[in-house]
Amino acid sequence: MTRPTDNFEQIKALLRLEREAISIADFDKLDGLVQKKERLIGSLGALSAHEISELKVLAQSNHRLLGAALKGVQAAQRRLMQIVESSKGFTSYDTAGRSRQISTRNSSIEKKA
Repeated sequence: MTRPTDNFEQIKALLRLEREAISIADFDKLDGLVQKKERLIGSLGALSAHEISELKVLAQSNHRLLGAALKGVQAAQRRLMQIVESSKGFTSYDTAGRSRQISTRNSSIEKKA
């Protein structure tokens, strides 16, 4: 039979693996770790206040790291969208202040001999 201390140590190890996976952006690995954590947490016995605090600190750290990773991915998506949009053209203004869409589509360079 597994002792609660063994499960506690295994959860700590999984939280450390989770942190490493987040740090190197190996998000595919997280799904398997979550399933293992859920199974171990379900089989935990009574923990001391210190053990609970230790797990809480590790989990909160991973949560912050994952949130930062998500923000980074969202920023990259926004930047890629800006690049895609700018490759379609841009808006310019004439001397009267009227806007005009300048498109990069169907543009050709006229070659003169």
